[in-house]
Amino acid sequence: MAKIIIFGVQDFASLAHFYLKHDSAHETVAFSVNAEYLPAGGTFEGLPVVSFEEIERTYPPAEVQFFAPMSHRQMNRLRAQVYQQIKEKGYRLISYVSSKATVFPDT
Repeated sequence: MAKIIIFGVQDFASLAHFYLKHDSAHETVAFSVNAEYLPAGGTFEGLPVVSFEEIERTYPPAEVQFFAPMSHRQMNRLRAQVYQQIKEKGYRLISYVSSKATVFPDT
């Protein structure tokens, strides 16, 4: 089990939080966004939202991993950009596949 920070505070981040909470051994500890997108009140889904620019101060890379769910809009370009920024800060990223997913054998 890993402690997870989810990148984002919109619908996909909320859905990711739900899935990780109910269908994984991971524990979401916070959300993170770029400073200009910090929500009023500083929380989302009952958890702290931390500025991505300063995330290492509160959550060092050795203690947490990231999950970066993306919407379909400009997904590949944004995903690559966010992935690179997270990796440059020294964080590992997790993948998630639902336990309810149908996986067909290679035939």
